[in-house]
Amino acid sequence: MNRTIRTFAAIAVVSLAFQVRVTAGPKGVAPAKAKVTKPAAHAVTPARSAKTAAPATMKPSKPTAKADVKAAKTTAKSAKVVARADAKPAKSATRANGSADEPHSFTTPTPPFAVVSNPVADKISRKPNLAAKVASRLPPGMTLAQASTGFRNQGQFLAAVNVSKNLGIDFVKLQTAMTGQTVSVDPKTHAITTTPTGDAPLSLGRSIQMLRPGSDAGAAVQKAQAQTSKMVQ
Repeated sequence: MNRTIRTFAAIAVVSLAFQVRVTAGPKGVAPAKAKVTKPAAHAVTPARSAKTAAPATMKPSKPTAKADVKAAKTTAKSAKVVARADAKPAKSATRANGSADEPHSFTTPTPPFAVVSNPVADKISRKPNLAAKVASRLPPGMTLAQASTGFRNQGQFLAAVNVSKNLGIDFVKLQTAMTGQTVSVDPKTHAITTTPTGDAPLSLGRSIQMLRPGSDAGAAVQKAQAQTSKMVQ
């Protein structure tokens, strides 16, 4: 009986040892550790809750006063630029017709028009001796600017002055015939106004024939031109 018990006990011990060895695995082999997978670096961050990230549309709108002021400034600036652009052509036109910056400029606008001087008068005025000779041959009270208005150049004007003096022809009539316009002066402003007569301008010789019929117009013209050359020299 005791022997049987011992046999069963030995079998139980061997069986228990075998079970322990199977559970532990082969000798020298450590049980495998559980591999822990780390989260990827590019893992998507969980979305914020509705409380943390409120939608853009839920934000209160800011006052628009600054935007309105900026828009008003932009509009004013644009209007100023347009005004400057409009002023440039007007300024150029004023200078072309004789402005305060260019008192000696002279053009021929649509008549009647008023001027104060002209290039012929300005050229003669720069030579005091010549200006004095011309003034002595003009009608009393007539200025150099008034007398020279309408003539193409200095030589044509001086020849007319000499013909008027030599033949006793009214200078105003001679000027009107040669320029095709009448000349008048404002007594207060001294502005010179010209008005077309409707007749074409005539040469000096044709004007002499019209105002002094029967005179030798050719000879009168030659004499006047010789006097002009001497006066200029």
